[in-house]
Amino acid sequence: MAKPSTKPPKPRSPKAEAADPATAPERLAELAAQAVELARVVAKNAAAPEAVLTELSHSADTATRRALVTNPATPLNVLHEIAKQFPEELLDNPALDVFLLENPTFFRDLPAPVLRAVVKRDHCSAGVLAQAAQVDDEVVLLGICQNPAATPETVRALQASASTAVREAALLHVTVVGAVDDWPGRLRAAVARALVQAEPAQRLRSLPFLRLADQVASAAPESSAPAHPLFNEMVQDAARAYSDAAVLERLAGDENREARLDVAWHPATPLALLERLAGDKDWKVRSKVAAHPATPATLREQLLELHCESPATLW
Repeated sequence: MAKPSTKPPKPRSPKAEAADPATAPERLAELAAQAVELARVVAKNAAAPEAVLTELSHSADTATRRALVTNPATPLNVLHEIAKQFPEELLDNPALDVFLLENPTFFRDLPAPVLRAVVKRDHCSAGVLAQAAQVDDEVVLLGICQNPAATPETVRALQASASTAVREAALLHVTVVGAVDDWPGRLRAAVARALVQAEPAQRLRSLPFLRLADQVASAAPESSAPAHPLFNEMVQDAARAYSDAAVLERLAGDENREARLDVAWHPATPLALLERLAGDKDWKVRSKVAAHPATPATLREQLLELHCESPATLW
């Protein structure tokens, strides 16, 4: 008969101890104080004492603080503070439903920038969205309107919002309207209304978006799937809405090269501005003028002649 083994068990590594829920609370506190690597592991341990987790919330180590956001044992008051730093990780905490029961205003009381990130997550729960819907922040409310997890009750409440954009978005939410036959037309009309109502200052900021949208459309490989026609139509709508002559005139004289590039690209830029920009000090601006479809052939040839010795500087 074989004798029972008297070999002592192999000692566990500190990391294994830090991850084990059966490790004594006193030992977890010791490990957390030993090294940053061990503190990160303890911060994930659901058996760690509240005092230890609270202490770790003040750690200078980002990974340690981030781990606390997903730990169901992290005290609610501590979680509320560090969630401001890691809002997206907050939804990965398995005790989220418990938090909602313990503090019905937990999410409503979070800062608006935190909620803006939270409500956009695909797995944001209906309860979280319902709390966030009570916040007076248009970006948060629009994010809720874009999340299919929002309940019909939450969406209907947003239909009475003081914000026109929020009301229109809530009216189009899938839980309320179901399938929309003419969704491209309704979306295009809603965007067009928003564009027309934009302030002049917003128009100034829109041209870079239009230029980038055009670059995205033109840079797509021929073999790739074509963009939805709605994309090009909405870009055209935006170009028309922001073709204000005063805006283009102002940008054409801007010291910022990017602003002048926007004008040299814009489809609504008049010939007079193209002729002015053809003499711009920056070669990239001149190259955009040469590539503009409204630039006369004679002007294009003049630009090419100016750079015939080093054509690369034009293009």
